[in-house]
Amino acid sequence: MSYTIVWRPAPVAALRELRRLDPDTAKALAATVGTLATDPRPANSRPLGSGQFRRLRLQNLRVLYEVSDEQETVYILKIGSAGR
Repeated sequence: MSYTIVWRPAPVAALRELRRLDPDTAKALAATVGTLATDPRPANSRPLGSGQFRRLRLQNLRVLYEVSDEQETVYILKIGSAGR
């Protein structure tokens, strides 16, 4: 089963800014998000609250996303710093 990836406007803007500042990390992030189409709950992701919201970490970045099994869609909600 393959899921559709839907980017919300805020993470699209964040990815554009990241491409400007650090193209290599932006490319790695886009590739990592792309893998969610075949595995929306990879071992290196963690659930947030209910099972449909998850977070995925890549280097110093965190991707927040929602998985809809009914619609076979992964919604990318936010990209931000993983720092505490």
